[in-house]
Amino acid sequence: MGNTKDDFDFLTSFFSSTSSTTSPEVTLQQAAEIAANPVTQEYLSGLLWDLDGVRQPVRYHPEEDALYHSLQVFELAYAETGDPELWAAALFHDLGKSVDQRDHCAVGAAMVRGVLSSRVEWLIAHHLDLLISPQRTRRRLGDSARLQDLIRLRRWDLGGRSLTAKVRNPEQALQLTLDALIAAGAQQP
Repeated sequence: MGNTKDDFDFLTSFFSSTSSTTSPEVTLQQAAEIAANPVTQEYLSGLLWDLDGVRQPVRYHPEEDALYHSLQVFELAYAETGDPELWAAALFHDLGKSVDQRDHCAVGAAMVRGVLSSRVEWLIAHHLDLLISPQRTRRRLGDSARLQDLIRLRRWDLGGRSLTAKVRNPEQALQLTLDALIAAGAQQP
């Protein structure tokens, strides 16, 4: 699977049409059902691998490669929390960089819309809010769970910039995330 706009358009329309929800909100339980589908797993794997070789500005990302960075961010999340939705947000936060470096937050969120939970989609869409407008973001979100999630994701994003970090391969990180999402969704009432 390539990272062309046609691939992106086809797959996002496919998942939107096959999603088990008619509402724009995708719950953890619905996302777990979708994640169990091998087509979903192939789609997410392709998106992740599309980050391989995507160069980032060395000034902000000395590790340069977007896939290596994303795997580092995943490792930090995995080490700190047992929340698979936060693992997914960490792993997929920069997906949009394979299509559009400048608007990667919105593009990445659109890439997972209807596939991952609305919580994960929202975190991807807003993962730079604390960098771009920290005071406004804190005021807008107050003392909410969303703010706490963003703070963690921002910390992991900043921490995932090592030249020598040990990370799992993309398939291992993806499988850990999907297995945990499926298990967490099965536990939902």
